[in-house]
Amino acid sequence: MLPDGNIQITENQNFIQGATINSASSLGDGGNVYIDARGSIRIDGIITTSSGASGTALSPGNAGNIRLIANENIELSTPNVLEPNLSLQSTGLLGGSINLASGNRISLENTRVVANSTSVGLVAGSDKGGNINFSADSVVAESSLISTSTSGGVEAGDITIASNNSAQFIGIQSGLRSDSGISFGEFLSDTARGSGNIMLQASSLLIDNGTISASTVNKGDSGIIEIQVNESLVLQNNATISSNVEQGSTGNGAGIFIETGSLEISSGSQIQSLISGEGTDPLGNQLLPAQGNSGEIQINVMEDIKIGGTRNGFPSQISTTVESGGIGDSGNIRIQAENLRIDGQSTSQILDGAIRTSIEGNGNAGNIDIDLNNTLQISGLGSGLFSVVSSGGQGDSGNINVFSGSVQLLMVPKLPQVMVVLAAAEQEVFW
Repeated sequence: MLPDGNIQITENQNFIQGATINSASSLGDGGNVYIDARGSIRIDGIITTSSGASGTALSPGNAGNIRLIANENIELSTPNVLEPNLSLQSTGLLGGSINLASGNRISLENTRVVANSTSVGLVAGSDKGGNINFSADSVVAESSLISTSTSGGVEAGDITIASNNSAQFIGIQSGLRSDSGISFGEFLSDTARGSGNIMLQASSLLIDNGTISASTVNKGDSGIIEIQVNESLVLQNNATISSNVEQGSTGNGAGIFIETGSLEISSGSQIQSLISGEGTDPLGNQLLPAQGNSGEIQINVMEDIKIGGTRNGFPSQISTTVESGGIGDSGNIRIQAENLRIDGQSTSQILDGAIRTSIEGNGNAGNIDIDLNNTLQISGLGSGLFSVVSSGGQGDSGNINVFSGSVQLLMVPKLPQVMVVLAAAEQEVFW
């Protein structure tokens, strides 16, 4: 350990198995941890730079930073296959930043990387919690959580993932807990300001039963989700990209912005911006519905978009929603692509593949704007474009505007919302 409480390790290879590197402080700021390997870094233990006893909410100082640099791979894993364990933690009044830079691959298996700002007693101001930054040729997270959060008067830190090639976020199998992906924002006090932003760049992105989410719990706006993928973006097996204002919260969704070569949403996966309705917490306590406007969703795709298929009772869809009891407007959905295919597999009118803005509480549904160079194809009885105010909801539905070379409707019932599509297409329609 260096005289100022920092820890610095420089070696050809670093392997930390079942051990703890601790640069924490019980009274003041936590120290920094810096590891530089000319080969690879593998951690099966814990690195913590927290302030206070084990980084509790009573932390009196700021957390230190964690920085790992390797010419080859950085591997983080824990042996417990049922519950992801902690690998990297930086918790304090202001959480420290966690930076990982690899010349090849960053891989996480059954583990957690956490930068948490307790910010107890801090007045809301311009400060932000610690950021998490990954830079590598490829990034793989299996049953692992990458998280920044805040419980006081500062914003949660941002998360930035930069991968030259592929990025994959893969959840644990059905029946076990899935903490894969990127998750923000647990706001536990009335002074909380909002969650951080998510910025992800990759050549290809796979989210398989995992999640990328920016949400607010209590007060404050959710962060922006911005995803740039050169080639394919695939969501499958109940994967989600979400920007939510959760139950009991007051705030707005900041929006989801996606640019990609192609987009496929299947087997119950969803891109959503949500204002939550009333419900109960795990202890059975009643939670009030959220108040605020859900964020907009903008998707620009160079080639094709494919949406369809249900799993575990969930449809594949792109949606903005105000749930029952919630107060606010649902955001607009704007899509540009070469072709859009919504291919429901249901033989009934149960919702399957969909692009949807809806009000189940009080407010107005957002508009749907679709601009296609070639064809819109909708098939299946439960598939379509919907802007609706559900029974029990109060407000107005939005407009649906489609600009396309042609529209093909296959096994689609002649419902009013479908007729809006026909009127907007202004081109050849095949029924």
